[in-house]
Amino acid sequence: MNTLTLLNLTLENFKGLRHFEASLDGHNARICGENGTGKTTLYDGWLWLLFGKDSTGRKDFGIRSVDTNSDYGKVIKGLVLVVEADVVIDAQRHRLRKDLHERVVKDQLRGYETYC
Repeated sequence: MNTLTLLNLTLENFKGLRHFEASLDGHNARICGENGTGKTTLYDGWLWLLFGKDSTGRKDFGIRSVDTNSDYGKVIKGLVLVVEADVVIDAQRHRLRKDLHERVVKDQLRGYETYC
């Protein structure tokens, strides 16, 4: 039987979260909060790490952090997005990590690269 136990989950610069870390050590956890506090963002981060999709199944969704001080909600440039988790799968410990970096050519943004 395949089992997966989540030991910890870390998100950096993912959507609206600058930094989030949860150390679960395999215990059950409940995420509660008001609307707009990041519950779905945590779930989207976990799903992006595992499958490259968000909670609605979309591969193309806004994971870049947005400047909330801007009237236009512009994406903050130069940030590296990181989602990392330590898990135990069938009694073997693994570290899963996915980074998203900007691809800049001649001082112009040409897209993004994902490293796993």
